[in-house]
Amino acid sequence: MDKNKVLMAVVILGALLLFVFLINLKFHEKIEKSDLKENASNKLRNVKVAVWYQYLTGGRLIGRSDKEAIEILKDLNVDLVRGWWRWKPLPFSPNDKQFEKVFGKENLEKLVLSGQTWQDYENIVKFFKKEMPNSIFMASFGLQFIPRAKDRDPITGELITRDRAWEMAFDPQKHGFKMPKAEYQCIQAKKRHWVRKDINCKEVSEDFVKNNLSVFWGDPTNKDWQKLAFHIAQKLIDGGADAIWIDQYLNPSASAIALHCLEEQKTIENCDFSKALKDKRVKEIINAQKEFIDKIHEYGLSKGKYVLVGSWGVLGKIEAPQQVVLIENLIPNYDFVVTTVSKEEVYNKEIDTQRWQNIIKKHKEIFGKIPIFVWFDTGYYNSPMHIFSQYLNKTEQAEFLEKADKFFVDLSEKENVTIVFVYPVSGQMMGPWKEGEKKTLSFQCCCSTCKDKCLISGEKGECGFGSYDALAPEFETYETIKELTQRKKAKPEPVFSQWI
Repeated sequence: MDKNKVLMAVVILGALLLFVFLINLKFHEKIEKSDLKENASNKLRNVKVAVWYQYLTGGRLIGRSDKEAIEILKDLNVDLVRGWWRWKPLPFSPNDKQFEKVFGKENLEKLVLSGQTWQDYENIVKFFKKEMPNSIFMASFGLQFIPRAKDRDPITGELITRDRAWEMAFDPQKHGFKMPKAEYQCIQAKKRHWVRKDINCKEVSEDFVKNNLSVFWGDPTNKDWQKLAFHIAQKLIDGGADAIWIDQYLNPSASAIALHCLEEQKTIENCDFSKALKDKRVKEIINAQKEFIDKIHEYGLSKGKYVLVGSWGVLGKIEAPQQVVLIENLIPNYDFVVTTVSKEEVYNKEIDTQRWQNIIKKHKEIFGKIPIFVWFDTGYYNSPMHIFSQYLNKTEQAEFLEKADKFFVDLSEKENVTIVFVYPVSGQMMGPWKEGEKKTLSFQCCCSTCKDKCLISGEKGECGFGSYDALAPEFETYETIKELTQRKKAKPEPVFSQWI
């Protein structure tokens, strides 16, 4: 009997010790995760110099090696670089036979030439971290490009056919709204000039839309869509990304709110958003988008790092009614946001102070004090980057960079929020151009004086390239950018007490 009591006591004591051990382990894991987040967030808050270099490997086309690209970043003493953009399927390596078979030999050769393979991504991030271990590498991808009608999972290698992609595409009727799937997809494509202006989206057939669009707007509640989108984020993290920026992330949630407002309240302008947010159909989509961001954070932590995630913040356009009500329910757990200088500010070569006061006021209400990065938005007619590169001459570009940089440094100090103007170093899309509009391309010398350095003479049968480069003879803003970075990194003169 005594032996049984002793045995029972040992078992109970062992169970208690195991329980205490597990609780202690969980506690330390929680502390460790909290420390990882705090360290990453502090590092982000202390960023002074940030640059946008669309693909760090992209300079190969004009004879700039990967080493020289990294030297540019070191020369600028960069704290953060946006250095990769996934917007379409990429080869795993230059010898990706499956990619060649499915997406075409010409497409493969073009991507290999410009250093856009997953192998290139991993190598350039590794090189960047070796040379600049204390700097942040930001990768990015566009939600509006998932899924393409022909796509590939970057983790599993699984091919996404047009039929599979169409299944992933957002269908309002599946969620209980009235608008047909074809009409919704057509409207989204028309906004981006992906279908002709004369097409009436109310009259198009599903077969027409399904078989003619190259990209569909995805459904964030669809399991296959979630898998593909998450695997893109996972691939970027596995390759070494410290931060991920997702373009147009909240579009599906905003679309669901708009559908509710149109169908249930017959208005968007005077819609009661608090009612829209109680709609189960809307909540389902919002919750799926919130969970997706949390999943990225959790995956990063499982790899021993906290991956910073962000998307667009306050854009400073027409103020949405009840914006705070909307945002409190809508916004995922972002670590930073991005906004843009406006095309009017660029064209007038003057920062709109009132616009930015409104942006910062709304930012604090919505996001608190998470960092804001400001760059030139690109990729559509008369975008800020288009105006900057095509309508300002070299001197005006340099002057605007200096003016904008000083404004945001002063604004950051005044508002006690990290606000960083992101310098356009290389790769920003300058187009599209309207018919007959004058073009200023970069490195037009690839057809003449610098021909021997360039791998190709240009794009689309033209001399030169449609992406911006601060070192291009057509722009020459690099020295201005370098001077601005040096000012930010210059150590302040010690005050008298420090001399004693």
